[in-house]
This record gives sequence, structure tokens and C-alpha cells, in this order.
Amino acid sequence: MDTTWQHTHWTDGLPQDLIDAIEYECERQHVDEARRGYLRAGWERARAAAEAGEVPTLELLNEVAGLIEPDNHGEVRRTPVVFDNGGYAVPAAQVAAAVDQAVRFWPGVGASEEDKAYWLKQWLIIHCRVDGNGREAWVLQQWLFNTWDSPEPLIDFGF
Repeated sequence: MDTTWQHTHWTDGLPQDLIDAIEYECERQHVDEARRGYLRAGWERARAAAEAGEVPTLELLNEVAGLIEPDNHGEVRRTPVVFDNGGYAVPAAQVAAAVDQAVRFWPGVGASEEDKAYWLKQWLIIHCRVDGNGREAWVLQQWLFNTWDSPEPLIDFGF
């Protein structure tokens, strides 16, 4: 993974489509300018893994999450979450088991678009991180749908 950007500006060497996508996701998540560089780092790590043919493991997802939100090191949350629509995330006591199950059921390349979207929605319902869940889900969406070269905004599931 090329991390030379960490010593310059986070946009250096990126195509405009990716810059726009990262800015959009960070603005949507109401995070500061520094988080754009962190999101880039997580995106680059996940893309390198995907291009190497890796299947996400818990260790890899924790690494990506830690790059996206280094203040929390990809920690699993231990508190309740209520979504804007009034719905609830998976109870904190069940997060570890839910994450383990989600990782085991990664849809993979041959899965339908619907199965990939369903998996992503479930990942967001688990809402496993202390912070950075939406940004991590955005990276995972690019992986699931192989949209690295033309990143799409995170699917709006109505949370």
C-alpha cells in the first residue's frame, strides 16, 4: 500500500472521481478534513486486499476500520445505538457474534446485487464500531460491487 500521501495532501495522486467520492462521504458523515486522509488509507488497504484476491477476515476489517478511524483503532462498540429513524443497531452484547457471522457470510464475487446490498445493510445494522461505521461501510460497498474505479455513494437504507 502506498502511503506517501500521508506526508503531503490527502488528494495527491488521486483521480477526481475518488476525491469527490471521499469528500462526499466525509461530508455526509459530518467528519473533519483529517478524516478524508484516513478514509483514503482505509480505501487503499481494502482495494489492495481485493485486488490480491483476499476475502475479508475479521483481522483485515479491523485493520481497515483502524485506518479509517484511528482514534478508536477499529474498536468494537460497547454502547447502544439508535438510528435517526428510531431503529436500533444490534445490541452491544451481540456485536462480536454478529460481526463474526457477517464475516463468514461475505457474499463474494458471484453473489447477486441484492445479496450484496443485503449484506451491506446487515453490516450497518450491526454498527460494530465506536465510530467510522458509515465510512467503513462505504469502503466495503466498493469492495462488494467492485466499484473501485468509479466509487458510488453509500446506499441509503433509510437509517
